[in-house]
Amino acid sequence: MRELPWPAKVYVVTLAGAAAFLLAWDLLEPGALSAGDWSTTLVLGLLFLLCESAPTLLNVPHVAVSVSYSAALAAVVLVGPVGAALVGLTAVVSVRPGIPLVKRLFNGAQYVICGYAAGWAFLRAGGEVGLPQVEDFPGILIPYSAATVAFVAVNFVLTAVIVRLAREVGRGQVLLRPMVQFLGSYVGYAVFGLLIAALWVTVQSIS
Repeated sequence: MRELPWPAKVYVVTLAGAAAFLLAWDLLEPGALSAGDWSTTLVLGLLFLLCESAPTLLNVPHVAVSVSYSAALAAVVLVGPVGAALVGLTAVVSVRPGIPLVKRLFNGAQYVICGYAAGWAFLRAGGEVGLPQVEDFPGILIPYSAATVAFVAVNFVLTAVIVRLAREVGRGQVLLRPMVQFLGSYVGYAVFGLLIAALWVTVQSIS
């Protein structure tokens, strides 16, 4: 935290506060998550944590992507915005060594907000929270695509802001082609989230 310039520090603290407010606001509502939803959220949180510990290298210089957000997108379908936000919160306790506290706070906060935004987009696009059934396909692809776009867009914006404020990347260093490749890979991995949700109907947490 000491190495960050003060605008970046303010940004991280603000983001963490906003994420905490979102979670507190929704969890205080009666019946925010049922007993079954809590167990599903716990399993998806563990999956998120497992994937977060092993980021996938891409064919893009200095770029890796964690497929953990697939678990968050599966949570959007299975348990809704609040569950997806809680799954994203597990990024704070990532088991990857050498991650400073400030980065853990930022990752947790951004995934909370991304998960909540994806859940909101899913519902607004006509999606229904719960176990998807055969008759839900291919109709569910539209709200799930909306959730994916919302998650990726919010994640990109939040990350771009902290990178800019931390002055780690200059204007001329952000190349268009690698960025497009990165976003394409990010969207592609989102398919796993829907696969997890679809398989949950038959094999539950084994999916």
